[in-house]
Amino acid sequence: MTIDINKLESSNILNDVTEVETTDEEKPLPKEPLSKSASFIEIVDALLKSPESVVNRIKVGEFKKILFSLLVIFIICHVIYGLIVGSYSGNWFISPIKIVGGVTLSVLLCYPSFYIFSCLSGANITPSQAFSLLAGGLALTSILLLGFAPVAFIFTFSIKTISFMGIVHILIWAISIYFGLRYIINGLIHMDSRKNDNFITIWCIILVLTMLQMTTTLRPIIGESDILLTSEKLFFMEHWLNNF
Repeated sequence: MTIDINKLESSNILNDVTEVETTDEEKPLPKEPLSKSASFIEIVDALLKSPESVVNRIKVGEFKKILFSLLVIFIICHVIYGLIVGSYSGNWFISPIKIVGGVTLSVLLCYPSFYIFSCLSGANITPSQAFSLLAGGLALTSILLLGFAPVAFIFTFSIKTISFMGIVHILIWAISIYFGLRYIINGLIHMDSRKNDNFITIWCIILVLTMLQMTTTLRPIIGESDILLTSEKLFFMEHWLNNF
């Protein structure tokens, strides 16, 4: 009887040790906070792997250097992708300028409504924090665009149909902007609890429509033209129907 009790106690001890080891293995490793002096590579890595670490810097008000880095990442990645877009028709310099300028202008136009809608949704956010959050979304979108650049490059030098090339770029942009907007929405959640998600959803639609209309306003971006900017006014859906 004594032997059975000892065996039972030993078995229980082994089970407890096994459970402790399994529990420790299942626990996720703590994420390192983003340092104030983070390099561009570290910020890119944080945006992809732990975007909440970037939002934490914005939340505590320590985002001046990070904001500068985010804007630089946005410009560099968009310029590189713009070079690939422009290489289709030889607009090596015009297309990058139009793309960077068009995205920047679209975001600046939608920035006031973003801050207002964020406040209405219940987020505790300041105007500078709202702008930094937008910059993070732009930076993440541009990183994804750069990741898709080799795909766009292959299509650019193997396809002659400009309408299909436009579809390729629209799809790439749609995927990239989706993750950028998701970063912004999750960032607002992390900043503070929100009362109504509908306000931010409406704003996301407004931003996407503004960017799409900006591509039509600044046309041509992909194709060739004798003029830098057209004076003809068109809704982007009408422009697409005319070309597709």
